[in-house]
Amino acid sequence: MNRFERFIYQKTFSADDRSEIYDSFCQYLLDGVSAEDTFNKLIESYTRRGKNPGNPIAKILKECSDNLAGGYTLAQSFKEWLPEQELSIIESCDNAGRTSDGFKNARKVAEGTSRILSAVRSSVMITAYMVSLALGIISLFCVLLVPVLKQSVPLTQWNGFQLAIYYIYITLTGYYWVLIILAGSIFYLVSKSLPSWTGNIRFFADRFPPYSIYRRLHGATFILNVNAMISVGISMEETIKKMYESCQSDWMAERLEATMLAIESGEQNLGMALDVTEYEFPGEDAIIKMQSLFETSGSEDSLQRFAEKWLNKTIIGVEKTGDRVRIISLFACGIIISLLIVVMFDLIQRAFFFS
Repeated sequence: MNRFERFIYQKTFSADDRSEIYDSFCQYLLDGVSAEDTFNKLIESYTRRGKNPGNPIAKILKECSDNLAGGYTLAQSFKEWLPEQELSIIESCDNAGRTSDGFKNARKVAEGTSRILSAVRSSVMITAYMVSLALGIISLFCVLLVPVLKQSVPLTQWNGFQLAIYYIYITLTGYYWVLIILAGSIFYLVSKSLPSWTGNIRFFADRFPPYSIYRRLHGATFILNVNAMISVGISMEETIKKMYESCQSDWMAERLEATMLAIESGEQNLGMALDVTEYEFPGEDAIIKMQSLFETSGSEDSLQRFAEKWLNKTIIGVEKTGDRVRIISLFACGIIISLLIVVMFDLIQRAFFFS
């Protein structure tokens, strides 16, 4: 595939696509089919036995199959196409001789991540719509009404609040490009700061959107990965170490490193290690539960149930955040309209009723 195709496929290769591949690999491997033959069977299926050779997933699988034939391990053959966390699960299980379990647990992580991202996207879209609505109301009011009022009532007769709206009108009509650049810059800086900003101030910022949503997202993914690795016999220390080595977020690495140091210093279980880091990650309720969970027998089954429960709780929390933002935005729109009418009412009367 060429560079353009690679770029498009990497952006559109979704968690649902990965989940289907993981499920197919798991089933074939459980039936004793080799990884090489599994690749060939999946490529044949996705191309409809050669009738659709341009299928994107078939091209991805063909590249991975060629990597495997070229001497790469099974996990390494997927490296260009899978998230690091899912890849590390497959690699760890493959090294332990439980490859099918690796794909099974990677599927669970992919499905959980897909559900969380779906909730996040919904909240972001709602927020963007409501902010755009508020800005649109202000813009329409200023652009349509202010010129008419200016023609009827001289600026010298406008009070301070009315002049402020006039200057907003000047900014919207004459310097809109500055606002576009400013909004784009803020969006860029915030998106870049999500994975890279660390320290005490970031710890405080994690209480508010969008940073609180980012914390919930990675907290749920963290528990899913811990459950996936520990369920196949990987030790707690090795689990955190692998997650740290594959981590691409400075924010997440900061928390994983602190957790590793806590484990090395003698903390008895993962819940206690997370507690002493004082990052409140993945969340207070999760820390309390994991402390008791790892001190009892049957912790693997309990951890799996807790991972599913925490995933659902995270999704509900993200959806509630989106609902709160929508309600606040609706009230903000109403307040903005009311303020504009109250501030400009005197000028509207003089322009339309007493002229």
